[in-house]
Amino acid sequence: MKRIAGNMTVIAAALCWAAALAAAGPLRAGAAKVDITPGRPVAPATGKYDHERLYMRAIVLHNGTTRGRWFRWTRGD
Repeated sequence: MKRIAGNMTVIAAALCWAAALAAAGPLRAGAAKVDITPGRPVAPATGKYDHERLYMRAIVLHNGTTRGRWFRWTRGD
């Protein structure tokens, strides 16, 4: 539940910021999720988290003069 609330806070902040900048010019937005899990183990395997992947998520907003970026990493299956 805490994770969902954190994600909703970021989305709400992005939408408020985007609405404020919309008057400045055409708003361009982009979002991405990329798997950044290392290809080889960086530490001895414990078996506890070996099945999980590491992702980087990003949201970028641009109105022609100002650019805003939000980044977050998450673990997932």
